[in-house]
Amino acid sequence: MAKRTKIPEKIKSYLFEEAGMKCANPGCNNYRTHIHHIKEWSVYQTHDSEHMIAVCPSCHDEIHYGKLTIDDETVYLWKNIKREKSNRDHLYIEPSYTSKLLLGSISVTGDNGVKVFELTNNTKLTYRIEDEDIFLMNLSISNQNGKEVLKVIENHVKYIVDDKINFERRPGRFKITTNRIIDFIPIWSMPIIHKMQPNYKIVDGVLTLTDVEVLKPGLVKVEGLWARNDVVIIITNDSLNFIKPGYSKPLSLIGEGENSVLKWSGKIDSSMFRFN
Repeated sequence: MAKRTKIPEKIKSYLFEEAGMKCANPGCNNYRTHIHHIKEWSVYQTHDSEHMIAVCPSCHDEIHYGKLTIDDETVYLWKNIKREKSNRDHLYIEPSYTSKLLLGSISVTGDNGVKVFELTNNTKLTYRIEDEDIFLMNLSISNQNGKEVLKVIENHVKYIVDDKINFERRPGRFKITTNRIIDFIPIWSMPIIHKMQPNYKIVDGVLTLTDVEVLKPGLVKVEGLWARNDVVIIITNDSLNFIKPGYSKPLSLIGEGENSVLKWSGKIDSSMFRFN
């Protein structure tokens, strides 16, 4: 048998782009991919991009060994989907009969979920519970002109395609950053932020707009910055902070971790934290 040769980088790049820089399976949201030879190398001994596809390790394994068969016809169907680079993602949150959002060192919860805050229609953080244990998060961030750069609707993520916005992800976590700090932070609030939050995530001129991570079933940690012209909310690793004009320092809520809990009772038709 001939020694298997490396797949040329040019072919890899072509196949990754063909698949939309994700697994080619339209039912899979994994972004880490392998190259699968639809016509097996052991038989044909060639790297022909017409018969190769980018799929994630899990789908690659299912193609070869899965009990629910993925035949060549299905794989070619995936390959022939016309795609552009995706600006979508999905955050899977393992179901649990207890649910909490960890905001710094304080958790918020509610029997049916919590609307944590809603500064504008596209600057908000909330979650709800469906069928007792399904955690559905909703989150949006906009710049000072009201342009939405990130939207999460019931765990489905959509972000703006912009060279000033960077989106990073792995299963169970995503983070969005920008080097256009002035677009997201009101000028009046900057002296307070720099004084009170020296460790907030502004590193080498790059601002973390939000960092969301699933820690446990039903427990999601959120950090980030949300602002409108008269209020700024900053969630750091340690605290939940509110800033308004005239404040000499932020109003900060600090607890002892996920077991320091604020509970919302009743319907989630109004915000836990409201600002006139």
